[in-house]
Amino acid sequence: METYKFEKKDVLWCQLQNWYPIFKRFCPKTEFFQLDKCALNYLKSDGSIILPEEEATPASPQPDIFGQVDSDNAFSDWSTDEESESVPHINPVPDLCRNIRRVIGERARKSVVPKLNWSCPSDALHFSPDQSLKCMSPNEVFLLLKSSDKINHDLTYPFENCHNTTEADESPVYTLALQEFAKLAPSREFRCFIREKQPVAICSRSTTFSDDEEDFFDEVYEALLEFIDLQIIPKVELSSFVVDVYKKEADGFLIFGFSPFGLPTWSMYFSWKELYDENFGVEEPVYRFNEGEQVIGLSQDNRVPLDAIHISQGLDSQKLVDYMKLVKEGNLDGEGLQS
Repeated sequence: METYKFEKKDVLWCQLQNWYPIFKRFCPKTEFFQLDKCALNYLKSDGSIILPEEEATPASPQPDIFGQVDSDNAFSDWSTDEESESVPHINPVPDLCRNIRRVIGERARKSVVPKLNWSCPSDALHFSPDQSLKCMSPNEVFLLLKSSDKINHDLTYPFENCHNTTEADESPVYTLALQEFAKLAPSREFRCFIREKQPVAICSRSTTFSDDEEDFFDEVYEALLEFIDLQIIPKVELSSFVVDVYKKEADGFLIFGFSPFGLPTWSMYFSWKELYDENFGVEEPVYRFNEGEQVIGLSQDNRVPLDAIHISQGLDSQKLVDYMKLVKEGNLDGEGLQS
């Protein structure tokens, strides 16, 4: 068995802004904004999450333990000069915030899903009250982006595991994509593995057990293979890749992402040892799903983010404080699931 070695060109091709024009008719409506140096520095900055926009609604006076507001508290003058000093808030990305507000206002559901070149911040859902990627304000967009290890990986190590790391880097042009939000059923999502222009493996993107999972796949199998063979493979420059598709309620499919064929792409119900085997899935694609006893290992797609671990260990309580402040002052209502 010989390991498939993908190159930087594979990674660059899988950027959303690269393949979206080719498959636009099969994608949710998306707008792109190139990130300038200020925006990149803001997203890469460490420490507490300082959101770019101040909330328009002033905070209400807080009651003390006796039910009195601060203005009536006899001990309110104990606050230090340092606490009372007001530090001017400067938005580091005002133009980007204006564009985000405009796009959100133009959408029917008044909400978007943020993505960078390769990833959406699905590992930061612990910051979302409804466990979705639905964003209704610039602050919500940046809260997810800055809380995500996947986004941080996109920004810092995009060419990790490429075998030709000694050649001159072609630096990616970083872009924020705002995708129209839609409620999705995880059982309708499929991850498809294409090796040397041939589909060799397909699995459900859902990690939970469903009684009708196999019947649903049998129902859409022929249409899914036809979509891959006729609409995807001929238009992709790569010979081997991974693609995520979604079966719509009506006829047809949506495309949500492309990934390189190999680590660090999550192989889900398969092992990369299997997928690299030239005899695996040759006669027909191998299909797998959760049959009720299988436990899917943690990965970049479903792992507990480092921030959550730090908070649980008391190492980064400031990020929890930042989040609670946003919940109090902002509108974080949302519904549905977006992957």
